[in-house]
Amino acid sequence: MDAPGALIPVLPRLFEGLDALGCMPRLTARLAREAGAGPGLRVLDLGCGKGAAAVEVAARTGCLVLGVDAFGPFIDSARELAERRGVAERCEFRKGIIGRSPRGMFDGALLLNVLPLEVAAPLARRLVRPGGFYIVDDAVRVRGRRLPAGVMVLEREEARARLMQGGDEILAEYIPAPARVRAMNARLYRVIAGNTRALARERPGLRPALAEFLRRQREANRQLSGPIRPALWVVRRSPA
Repeated sequence: MDAPGALIPVLPRLFEGLDALGCMPRLTARLAREAGAGPGLRVLDLGCGKGAAAVEVAARTGCLVLGVDAFGPFIDSARELAERRGVAERCEFRKGIIGRSPRGMFDGALLLNVLPLEVAAPLARRLVRPGGFYIVDDAVRVRGRRLPAGVMVLEREEARARLMQGGDEILAEYIPAPARVRAMNARLYRVIAGNTRALARERPGLRPALAEFLRRQREANRQLSGPIRPALWVVRRSPA
C-alpha cells in the first residue's frame, strides 16, 4: 500500500470503500477454479487484506480459504465481508505473519499485492502440496523502456523463467493493456483521494503524510501504465 508509517493507525479510513485493495477478486476466483480449486480443497491467502479475493474464491469455487494478514482491522473487515457474502463457514481469517505458515499443507495459495515475485513465488511454492497451484502478482518491465533510478523490475521472460524453476508450469498469465491499467487506477485513486481529503480535514497533523501518500500513488500509477505493467500468474507446482 506504500503508506508512510504515520498513516498506519488510519489505514482503515484511508482505504474505506476499497474491499479489494487493488487486487482483482473475480479474475482471481476464475483462475483458481480453472486451476482446480473446488469443494473440499484448502486455499491459503497470504496478505489477504480485507478478504475480497479470499471471499470471492470461496464463493465461486466452494473451497475452504484461510486468510492471513498482519493488520488486525483488515482481518475484522474480511470476517464481516465473508458474513455478508454468506461464506463465513468456508472462510477463516487470522492475524499473523506471512512467513510462519506451515509447509505443503494447502492445495492452493494466493499472494496478491504483497511481495515481489522473487520472494512470493518460492514462498507460495513451499506452502502448496506437489501438484497444487499458486497465484502471484507483481509487475514486469516493458522491453526497451527505461526505469527510474533505483527501480528494479524483471522483464516478462525473466519473470516466467523464475516461475518455472524447479519444473513448475505456468497455467495462465494476465498482463492488462495500458488503457485498462489507467482505468483501474483512476477509479482507485478517486476513492483514495476522497478519503485523504476527509482525513486531512479531521486530522490536520497528518496532512504532510497524506500528501506524500498521494504523491506515491500518482507516481506508481504513472509507472504502471508506462515503463512497467502489472502482471498476474497462475502456476502449477511440479508433482516431484
